[in-house]
Amino acid sequence: MRSISIKALITANIAEVILLFGGIFIIVQIGIVAELAALGPGHLHDAIEAAGDSSAVAYATFLYYVAVCCVGGAIAAWMAGERKLLHGALSSTLVLLSYLYPSSEDRHFAAIPDWLDFGVSYSAPLFGMIGALLAARANWRTAVRWSVAFAAMIVIYVLGWLLAGRLGWSFGRALAAALGIIAGMSIAPGEQRKQAFMQLSGCLIAVPIAVLLWRLAAGGGSVGNIMWILYDVIGVLFAYMFIRRVPGWSM
Repeated sequence: MRSISIKALITANIAEVILLFGGIFIIVQIGIVAELAALGPGHLHDAIEAAGDSSAVAYATFLYYVAVCCVGGAIAAWMAGERKLLHGALSSTLVLLSYLYPSSEDRHFAAIPDWLDFGVSYSAPLFGMIGALLAARANWRTAVRWSVAFAAMIVIYVLGWLLAGRLGWSFGRALAAALGIIAGMSIAPGEQRKQAFMQLSGCLIAVPIAVLLWRLAAGGGSVGNIMWILYDVIGVLFAYMFIRRVPGWSM
């Protein structure tokens, strides 16, 4: 137990809780604002319900949850200096404890299936270990820029998606994907922009594909699921065409 850094674990756990709940609050508020902008003044209650039922907000929150758990694991590993995987796994202790007494009737997002909710929520130690592994290969400045890059992409993508949907401009969802990727790339380390493009684009495309596969497995699926994938693919192409024209961003 001498190799366990209590200071590293306390710092990582507190930082993870603050980042997690603070970030989720911001994502939900962005969703509510977007819904309210489309519905108009006087529809606050409807906007809150619409944001709570939004698949975009729900899956953006889950992606953010994974990113924060990785960041917490990285923080613990950096501070501990040894036994990085163990410290990374233990960095999500407080988050896991918050899931031990869930209300059976309280579902934060109706769009999230139970199996995915359970699987992602209780995989926090695994994500923390991934963060610890990444911490061994990168300095903290690089990791912070990557984390902010993903967060920026998620925020812009969700906001653009909701606004486009509520304003009836379906093709605007492709633009939201493109803007999210470009924003994330602008924040990622300059020497890793090609890698950032691949990872950010892959993330945007993987989520709707996973949702489609889940719904097909459950006997569902719809044209809307396929269009979600198509809009994101078009957004990736838009981002690629833009990036090729920016000096110093050559792919």
